Amino acid sequence: MKPLLYLSYKTAYNGVMRALGSPTRLIGILFLVGYYFMWFVRPVLYGNSGRSWDKLQSSSLPKFEFPPIAVIDAAVFALFLGISFLLMLGVLSPRQGFRPADADVLFATPVDPKIVLTFRLLRDLFFTLLFPLLILLFGIRPMSAGWSMLFRDLPDPSASTLTAQLVYLSWILVSMVWITLAYMFTLLFNRSETRYDGLRKALNWGIGILTLAVAGYVGWGFTQLGSLDDLVRLAQSPFLRIAFPTASLATMFATAPLSGSWAAGAFGFGGLIAIIGFAVWKTYSQVGWLYDQAAVRVSQGQALRSAQRAGDVYAAAAELAREGKSKTRQFRLLQRIWAPGPWALVYKDLLLQGRGMMFPLLASSVAGLALSLMPALTSSQLKGTASGTFFLGMQMMVVFIVTMAQASTGFMESLRRVDLQKSLPFTPTSIVFFEMLAKSVLGSVVCWVGCIVSLAIKPDLASYIFAAILFCPALSLLLSAAVFCITILFPDIDDQSQRQFKGLMMMLSIAIMAFPPAGLFIGLLIAGVPAWLAAVFGSAVCWGIAFVGALAAGRLYADYNPSD
Repeated sequence: MKPLLYLSYKTAYNGVMRALGSPTRLIGILFLVGYYFMWFVRPVLYGNSGRSWDKLQSSSLPKFEFPPIAVIDAAVFALFLGISFLLMLGVLSPRQGFRPADADVLFATPVDPKIVLTFRLLRDLFFTLLFPLLILLFGIRPMSAGWSMLFRDLPDPSASTLTAQLVYLSWILVSMVWITLAYMFTLLFNRSETRYDGLRKALNWGIGILTLAVAGYVGWGFTQLGSLDDLVRLAQSPFLRIAFPTASLATMFATAPLSGSWAAGAFGFGGLIAIIGFAVWKTYSQVGWLYDQAAVRVSQGQALRSAQRAGDVYAAAAELAREGKSKTRQFRLLQRIWAPGPWALVYKDLLLQGRGMMFPLLASSVAGLALSLMPALTSSQLKGTASGTFFLGMQMMVVFIVTMAQASTGFMESLRRVDLQKSLPFTPTSIVFFEMLAKSVLGSVVCWVGCIVSLAIKPDLASYIFAAILFCPALSLLLSAAVFCITILFPDIDDQSQRQFKGLMMMLSIAIMAFPPAGLFIGLLIAGVPAWLAAVFGSAVCWGIAFVGALAAGRLYADYNPSD
């Protein structure tokens, strides 16, 4: 174990040193650390500084009535259902992540394969839990306060605090369940034998059928919504609770302090631990196949797997094309379009998106369109502000999903073409701005299609629909700007340390840049300003911040060298 720990330590250390070698990256990281210290560490270390937090808790900010236990149970179940669904999608993906050097050096050493498996399992668990760990880092102070800042007349403040902590612990347990299951299924079904090909296909089909069944059931349930009680009944339906047992067990455990059902909480905790224990036992019983599977995989398509592991969709598509495993697409209609000036960059990017990211973009677009139509398909009993707010929230979620699907990998391809694009007769700021604009096109189109269909289905949402048509494209551009600013700070996707820094900084960048326009938009809606007028002001702020981001990123782009 010591050699593996030392190798990982040196790899991480060298990656951090490279990440801190650039002054711009160093400034960004110092900003993150300073932000955390000022808002979370300083109030804990210095008692007087904590008065602002206490004032916030005791302030006259509006508080809500404490919701019924059934509503909290439904919300917690929805959270764990989403986490379980996302982790389930990668359950059959090979988890070892071995490289050719491992097959040449590591496999020949007397290191026990069980130690190697334990090390990699713990490493994957850490990176999977990086996001909840970040939430704990930034939210430990609010978590310690429970829900007293949000709700009044808490029936049991200590129970609410414990529930918030158990939700976090349940998140960790659910992640452990799916990581151990992924390793178990990898060693069981990814063997180089014909009979296991059929088993792997059957499991893939089962996951696909379950996904379609759950999506269809939830979609049908949303068409029957007329009140909050209907939404709670949908979340408590036996079909969903049985289809995702990990989410059900986690909900039972997390909500035990509020419901008072400690027996159910113990059953939920025990069920999750039992699944983890069984998966770990079964995984270690198949450890003899670890090196065999890894040796086969590292000898085939290393370039493709490296691109897939790094999340580089364009490079993976190019490698598939070189291997003759993907069909050539001719977009003859688009090829006839003439785009003048820097608009040619948008045109070029749309062509590349169609050729390199067709399936991911179609999947995210279909999912986004389905989400955007949910408010319009709900029962007519949900009217007025509630229905309009629901519609705007879903539209913003759609824009976020589709834009992030494009921007997170699309800007990697943009930086590969930096030498070619710098020679064009455009300023660096123009190149960066139109690259950002190109990544926001699909999110805007999906939003507009959903708005047009929703207007035909539910005309009484017209004010909110026009607000979404104005605000969501500007929000998509803002998200693209936030992603590009961080991508150019941490451009090396092969360096695991830079990938982790990029993920952390991207979350903070999106939060900082999106808070002013989103806060203004929501504040104006609460103040009674018409939705379309609130969208105009919010959109103007989005465009302004995005342009400032383009100016800052343009300076970095002008000095960017791919060989550094």
